[in-house]
Amino acid sequence: MASSQKTSHLQLNHWLGSDKPKREDFNLDNQLIDSAIKTHVQDTGAHVTDAERETWNSGAFTLGSYVGDGAASRAIALGYRPRVLLLFTADRPLCEYNAAVNTNNVYSAAITPLGVSKGIAATDNGFTVETNATAVTGSSTCALNQSGKTYLYLVYR
Repeated sequence: MASSQKTSHLQLNHWLGSDKPKREDFNLDNQLIDSAIKTHVQDTGAHVTDAERETWNSGAFTLGSYVGDGAASRAIALGYRPRVLLLFTADRPLCEYNAAVNTNNVYSAAITPLGVSKGIAATDNGFTVETNATAVTGSSTCALNQSGKTYLYLVYR
């Protein structure tokens, strides 16, 4: 016998102690679950907006590079404001300890809608990076424009 009660969303069986479940009840529940998952998976609009989908399909990603010039601050032009950006050097780890001055040189940064790393900022036309010329003992320094180093970036519009 089917259950005396059903779940509120998918109407699956919810048995009481006096109910006597049968195999058909479980098979029906499995069909309901499978159908609900299939409908959800095939709904391509369930998790992104049409505008986001259009942006993704229109070359929304930019991969680029620049060679550091050693200036304390530098602007990198993209022609648009980045929504998400990942930046790192081509020849260094994301962060590297410098024992000579007891600091960490940070060679990576990120821009996201939820927050931004120290030393990088989004602009209407791209982004700016900073390099600290002098390190404070025991701290971390932004090393996002060191002279001669190649920096790579991946940007999502």
